[in-house]
Amino acid sequence: MIRAAAPRARASIEALQGKDLAAWAWGKAHTLSFVSPLRRSGAGQELAGGFTVQRPGSGETLNRGVYDFQKPFAVNFFPSMRVVVDFADPDKINAVVAGGVSERHFQPHQNDQARILVAGERRSWWFNPKQVEAHAKSRATLSP
Repeated sequence: MIRAAAPRARASIEALQGKDLAAWAWGKAHTLSFVSPLRRSGAGQELAGGFTVQRPGSGETLNRGVYDFQKPFAVNFFPSMRVVVDFADPDKINAVVAGGVSERHFQPHQNDQARILVAGERRSWWFNPKQVEAHAKSRATLSP
């Protein structure tokens, strides 16, 4: 079974990524699509906040990405938040969420953290009110 499957698998990968094994990358085949309900695919998808990125992990790695057997290359499950906590520092955590801070379309924070997540980065999330004020970049005031 393995001897029959291996050449077929190699031919399939070569068709997608070329014959140079050194240029093969997991993420070239395994992608994650951030989509908007306004435009799930096709022309204009990026205008509504959608984009596709390579994912380096599998279901058994830290940079997790789980795939459907019927669609073996498209990620259908991944961590929605990455957090690093220094318990000696009660003022903040370092974290990132998969989407943005807002799901409002056509505004800068719709999916700003998705690109940070993909790059493997995090941002400080402050809890101490003085530090929140010191690191604030903008303010939203809600009034009845």
